[in-house]
Amino acid sequence: MNYSDMHEISSGKSQKIALIDSGISKFQKVYKNINLTNSNNDYDTNGHGTMMYSIIKGYNKNNQTIEGISPDSRIILIKVMNDDESINPNVIEDAIDYALNEKVDIISLSLGSTKTDINIKQKIDKANLKNITVVSSAGDYKQGFLLFPASLNNVISVGSIDDRRDISTLTNAPQKTLINAPGEKIKVIDNNNNVFYGKGTSEATAIITGYIALMRDTNISSTQILTNEKIMNLLSQINKNEKTYLGALKEIRKKVSVSTGAFFSFDLSY
Repeated sequence: MNYSDMHEISSGKSQKIALIDSGISKFQKVYKNINLTNSNNDYDTNGHGTMMYSIIKGYNKNNQTIEGISPDSRIILIKVMNDDESINPNVIEDAIDYALNEKVDIISLSLGSTKTDINIKQKIDKANLKNITVVSSAGDYKQGFLLFPASLNNVISVGSIDDRRDISTLTNAPQKTLINAPGEKIKVIDNNNNVFYGKGTSEATAIITGYIALMRDTNISSTQILTNEKIMNLLSQINKNEKTYLGALKEIRKKVSVSTGAFFSFDLSY
């Protein structure tokens, strides 16, 4: 993925992303930092959320650089992981509710469970009714099934590939994911601003989250709504090598220029 070429089309400026995760390092600035856990520490004690943030927004300090895929998007970091690294399903429900109230465009969940939670599913259904895109990781356990909520049909499920476009050996059910994205040798930062390479379906999910922000931002001036169904269709075509990431953005941009013409608006499908 060539970020520079994509950023000539969009940097995600109009998009608001809810990153439901372990929190954010005290060294990073986010649009909003929300702690829904039982911890008095508002910041990331695990490092996972900080890593995901750096993939989306990027990092450039102390001669260390990470190019973010959606550098101008606004991130609401919602901390749901307790200090003992446990996550209460009720807190995820509350996090999704908070995201809905904030009128976010995208909800990113680089987490998962082997069990389906009907209450979380209902919250995700509500998000979809508002055309909020929900993205979630397949899981890193080499299993033949997708973790919940990636297993839901209205969630964009993400697996991982390496730099040769081969499926990462750790990815759960890569044949069932909507898209398998770069998830190995991904530059990230830790809680102390050290840059290192991460890998996994979480990293791939953060990349796709940022890419969807570019898609939605490219379409922002159009009279045609870029629905979740259209987003899924484009991502599926990318996954099948029928389109490139850059090509899909160009296609959206081209249709925006037609649909925002002076007198006519056409119902163009993506």
